[in-house]
Amino acid sequence: MKPKLSIVFILIVSNIFIASAQTNDFKIGMFGVEFKVHEVNGCQVVYEAPLDSGFKTSTLNVFKEDGFNIINKYVPNVWTSIAVVQSLIKLTGNNGMQIELSPGINYRPILDEEGNYTGTGYNDYDNCNTSYPICLTPYEYNNPNPPYYYDYYLHNIFDIFTNICIQDEYKDIIWGHHLGEEASYLHPKLVNENCQAKADIDFRGTEIPPSNIKEGMDLYKSILSNAGITHQKMVIMEANHRATINYNYNDQEWQTSTNSWGQNQPIDYDPFEYIELLDKSDTRDVFFEGSYFTWEPIAWAIESYSQIAEGGKHYLGFLGSIDFAKEHANSVHNILMAYYDNGSLESPLHTDVYIPNANYLWLQAYASIIHGVDGIWFWWLPGLWETETNEIQNISNAEDPSVWANPNTIEDRFDRKYFPRRYRYYLSNLARELNYLSQKGFLDKNTSVIHTKTDHADVNGIVPEYPDYINDSKIPAPFYAQLNHPLMHTFNDHFSENYGLRYTIRTNGDETILIIANMLPVPILDVDLDFSQIGDPQIQNAIGVEVLFETNQDVTGQDYKIVDSLVNYRETVDNTGKLLHYYYKLLTADKGLSLSFGPLDVHVLKFVSYSPHNEILVYPNPAYNGISILVPGKPECTIEIFDITGKSILLINSNENQIFIDCSGISSGIYILKIETSEEVHQQKIVIQK
Repeated sequence: MKPKLSIVFILIVSNIFIASAQTNDFKIGMFGVEFKVHEVNGCQVVYEAPLDSGFKTSTLNVFKEDGFNIINKYVPNVWTSIAVVQSLIKLTGNNGMQIELSPGINYRPILDEEGNYTGTGYNDYDNCNTSYPICLTPYEYNNPNPPYYYDYYLHNIFDIFTNICIQDEYKDIIWGHHLGEEASYLHPKLVNENCQAKADIDFRGTEIPPSNIKEGMDLYKSILSNAGITHQKMVIMEANHRATINYNYNDQEWQTSTNSWGQNQPIDYDPFEYIELLDKSDTRDVFFEGSYFTWEPIAWAIESYSQIAEGGKHYLGFLGSIDFAKEHANSVHNILMAYYDNGSLESPLHTDVYIPNANYLWLQAYASIIHGVDGIWFWWLPGLWETETNEIQNISNAEDPSVWANPNTIEDRFDRKYFPRRYRYYLSNLARELNYLSQKGFLDKNTSVIHTKTDHADVNGIVPEYPDYINDSKIPAPFYAQLNHPLMHTFNDHFSENYGLRYTIRTNGDETILIIANMLPVPILDVDLDFSQIGDPQIQNAIGVEVLFETNQDVTGQDYKIVDSLVNYRETVDNTGKLLHYYYKLLTADKGLSLSFGPLDVHVLKFVSYSPHNEILVYPNPAYNGISILVPGKPECTIEIFDITGKSILLINSNENQIFIDCSGISSGIYILKIETSEEVHQQKIVIQK
């Protein structure tokens, strides 16, 4: 049988990106910042300039270079003076960033005669009408010898807002306020009625009633509104630590933690009660999904997806929390914990395809974006040292936060080389990717989202139904066998749309991208995607895609996206925002594309209507039913296919850009493809598989 020839002409347009007006309001945030202090008028305050005699004065320089645009510092609190907070805000603004403050609420639980929490309390905003000097550090040593006693003071909230939040020089740098972090969990709160406590024994662990959080929110809004400030956000951060927040979830924290706190918890509040305080119609109201859990290797194999709806634990549970929160809050952000390693030498953020937790950090970030978050934050910078070892030779304990905090350490301590490895190898690179997409206008709240698929069948027809790719022909052994782990709660749980590919298609008006994620911790090879029914003009005019942030690697290779203690292949955007790595894949004539995924893998595709570097492209190879050939421009060309004996089995002439050759009549085997134009002769091996 003679092979059939189909010639398809595709319009080529210029590869010129004309940026639309973008707000770039997607938040890429870091909890924790270290800085240099000095004395000014008797106050120990933060250096407000990014540089001091040529040396960096804080970690913000590196953050800004890596694409971070906001930080959270747990100030004001019982450890910082107003003067320090003011200087820190100025330093943040001078680095072109914003800050989220954590004044919280000054909640005082009421105790019974035996010192047990009664389940109620009150907000003491004015701290017994005590206003402290602006330079006073609100805690001081009471006894310099063991046991160490302290005098603790709570800030006067009205002082904070008067001296900081409503002042012109600070108000626009302040993005928002942390009203409560895990208020449904037990936290130490000041209970001494004399506005001053001595030693830790005067603290009690308590859950803060939602009504007190709401009272604090209303107070903050009132003070700011009276000052004409309506942009500062009201942030409620709640966590369930690997269980999904919804109406079915009861954390029972008071029942499980009373022994460790040594007291009674008569009332149990659940995370959803705090989410309900947020007003979806109020642009100031924001929710932080703050579970910040890391990968637990056995969890994926034994926890059933149905537990998400029940409020139970699951490695994808954070997505259920995001979906729930979006029903209540105007804006939802996700907080990723980035330092915990479960006591092993391998980081849970490792990306080797041969370990089951590959790519989890990237999956959490991009899957959250697929589900519509407005920010990705990392928790938290000082914690990155907790399991790291010293790799700097010229000073001792270089990867210890005390190196940053100690003014007697080396002058250049805020240079990148002193940042912990997990920051340099993981967080900085992911932040740069997110910033690249944000600067292009793909992540903003007002970005045009064309289509989204989560845990359901794809109504847009791009991704096939799950049995077409969650099967033993697409998932290599022994990975396939792992999908039915012997400890699995529900047999065949992984074989469903719940674990199918999830994606979002977004456009900034000039370019269109697809973010697509494999939710299974096993590789899936050669998934056929179909974009023929998508009406977006950038997709319809596309002849290929650029796979951003990646080099073209074999998914089953040992170096696939690997990040280990010595090597980092995820450095994909430089410090100027320039894309370092991408590769091109040709769409078929009918807008098809085959993609392979590593475990928990993410691909970011940009649809393009040009050939990269004016190259002749042949795709796919190996070929199954046919091959597409892209010839730049509109040259006269001759195409010939030879078998391994050198016999010509096909000879055609063409002057079109894209040519499709039907291979259904060609036997399986290895062939030589020769393409000759007036400018070059292109020859390569092709494989036909049936």
